[in-house]
Amino acid sequence: MKNETPLKKLKHLFNNNQESAFQINSIHPISNFIFDFDGVLVKECDIIETAYGWIIRAVREKNFDTKDLFINQNDLEQAFFIRPIVKAKSQAEKITILNEKYGNLNLTKDHIEELIILWTKEVFTNLILNQFGDNPKEYLLVGAKNFLEKTSQIGKVFGLTANIQPQAEFLMEFVGLTEYFSEIVGFPVEISQNIKLNKTKMLQNLMLKQGLHVKETCYIGDSTPDIRAGQGAGILTIGIANNYSNGAELIEQGCDIIATSTAAYSDVLTILKTK
Repeated sequence: MKNETPLKKLKHLFNNNQESAFQINSIHPISNFIFDFDGVLVKECDIIETAYGWIIRAVREKNFDTKDLFINQNDLEQAFFIRPIVKAKSQAEKITILNEKYGNLNLTKDHIEELIILWTKEVFTNLILNQFGDNPKEYLLVGAKNFLEKTSQIGKVFGLTANIQPQAEFLMEFVGLTEYFSEIVGFPVEISQNIKLNKTKMLQNLMLKQGLHVKETCYIGDSTPDIRAGQGAGILTIGIANNYSNGAELIEQGCDIIATSTAAYSDVLTILKTK
C-alpha cells in the first residue's frame, strides 16, 4: 500500500502484531548512533515511576526515612501522571516541580543535591537490583544488544540519558553493554551544572566534543522529548513506539524513522544501510 499515511501504516502494524520499522522522512547515511536508555535498551517496568513516587514521599513527609523504599498506590499513580511532564528535564528541575506540586519543603541547593544522589544513585539502583539482580539480562530489551553490536561495527556508538552520570554508567555496566560505547553521557550531580542542562544541550555538547557531523548522526529514543532533543540538535531521529498511541505522538513530532518495538531494530538497520 504505497500511499498509506504513516499513521495508517503504524496502525496496520500494531493491529497485526507485526514487529517492523518504516521511514517517514528522507534520511542520509549514518555513522554515529546516540542511544537513550530506558525504553530503548532496557525495560521501563515501572522502576522510574517507583523512584518518582519515592521523591513525592521525600518532599511531602518531613520525617521521611530515605532508606524506606515503600511507595503507596496513590503516590505511584501520581508518579505515572507526572512522569511525561518532567521527562527529559534535569533532576534538579524534576525535584523542584515535584516539590511544588506535591510537597512543601524549603529546598536548598544542598538539599536538592542530596535528593538527587539518594534518588538516582541509591533508590534507583536498589530498585533495579531487587528486580533484576539475579539475572541482569532480563532487564535488556529484545534486540538491544544485537543492535548495539551491529551499529558499533558501522560507526561510533554513544549513550545519552536523563539519568545522572554515575547512574548511567551503572546501568550499562549492570547489563553488560559498556564495551560498545565510545562515551556514556548523563546529567551531572552538581546542581549548578545540572539545572542548566537539557537533552538538546547535552547532545550538542557531546557532538562538539566528539566531532560528530550533524548529517552523520542520529538519536534513538522512545518519547517525544527525545525526538525534540534530536531535532533541536539537528540530527536524524529514530523513535521506538512500543504502542500505537506513543507511535502516533512520535509521528506527530516529526520522527524520521519509526520502529514498533526494539524487536524491529533489524528493520532499522536495513533502512539505514539502503540509504
